[in-house]
Amino acid sequence: ANGNDILCLKYDVDGELTNTYVFDGTAHLDDSAVDILIGESGNIYIGGISRLVSQRAFVLIKTDSELEDIWQKTHTLYYGADLRKIHFNSTTQNIAITGNYTDWENLFLSAVVVYDKDGNKILDEYYRTLEDRSAVGFDVIANSDNSYYVCGYEANEETNLWDALLMKYDEAGEILWSKKVYAESSPAVFKSMITDNSGNIYITGMSGENAITVKYDLNGNQIWFQTHSSKLGFSTVDTHESIKQSIDGDIFITARNIPANGGGAMLVKYDGEGEHQWTQYYNGSATQLDEPLSFCLDDSGNSYMILNSRNASYYNDMLTVMFLNQDSQLSPMIKAKNDINVYPNPANSKFFIENPYEERKQIKIYSVEGKCVYQTVNSDEIICISVENLPAGLYFIELKNGNNSSCGKFVIEK
Repeated sequence: ANGNDILCLKYDVDGELTNTYVFDGTAHLDDSAVDILIGESGNIYIGGISRLVSQRAFVLIKTDSELEDIWQKTHTLYYGADLRKIHFNSTTQNIAITGNYTDWENLFLSAVVVYDKDGNKILDEYYRTLEDRSAVGFDVIANSDNSYYVCGYEANEETNLWDALLMKYDEAGEILWSKKVYAESSPAVFKSMITDNSGNIYITGMSGENAITVKYDLNGNQIWFQTHSSKLGFSTVDTHESIKQSIDGDIFITARNIPANGGGAMLVKYDGEGEHQWTQYYNGSATQLDEPLSFCLDDSGNSYMILNSRNASYYNDMLTVMFLNQDSQLSPMIKAKNDINVYPNPANSKFFIENPYEERKQIKIYSVEGKCVYQTVNSDEIICISVENLPAGLYFIELKNGNNSSCGKFVIEK
């Protein structure tokens, strides 16, 4: 009755609703959820925006795994605050927030706020180099050494276009370094980032009509830079999480794509050296838009993407799309090796493999053209694979466990 509240639902593995959590802010006005993650001991962190009497505020909520309330923190500055992303570090157990504050001139300041697991605020910084220009944070990473990355954009003094911005803060909130991709004729923005075990940063966003992906080392030195045409696809709101790294070290990004015949989304794969591997497209409607919001990868490199898909009535449907990890070619090693016991061979509906590894491993089946037609992860001693949906012909199979791999070949007869 007093406005929108934040709602969190918990379902069991069978899809049955087990718990409900509702947050109604202190002013009992509109509250909205933006991000959610699982922290220590299965505790839940929910980040959002809470409307106060005259301004918006960051809100960070902590519950236990059963959605029982632990603490709530509301924070704002100047005229208001809009949250975009939260991040939890499992080592320090700190939770970082980014987004923007709004000043009295309705311009933005990039913000980073950090709380410890008990809800104590340990950092609150904002960034803007020019009083008459805006800066906004789109993503944040809390590092194990108590440093923090924030990415987003800052408006350029001369062109007033956005420049994509990445900053690194130390424990005290001092900026150690910053990097920019400068706008040329259209705005640029960094929207999503990840780090690897070596401290390298992989970051993606948009520059004009192109999706950009950059790898920096932990000192801010650029290692590689890639541009991919998104065909008039610039958007600041389409992607919430738009970059991931697979267990093999490959980099996947998502972006909105607008081909000539209508809207769509795309999934782009680079290897660890930044070499483009392939691009896959999804176009749910020939005339409308598909906005990728978030995605994740399984252990085989398959991607599951969540989209806003605008239907023929100009309303958004929620859409989930699975993209198979399409290997571009079959290596000579896979063709030559034959050290897997596959039986029966030939097969018509299913076959079995004796697992040469005790641990979990990737299993991929390739056609003679080199296309990956099936992949999964399995740790059974004897592996059973159904091939009922595959056409007759010769196939190659690879079992991979870390740097170890075994290969074989088999025939399907129908």
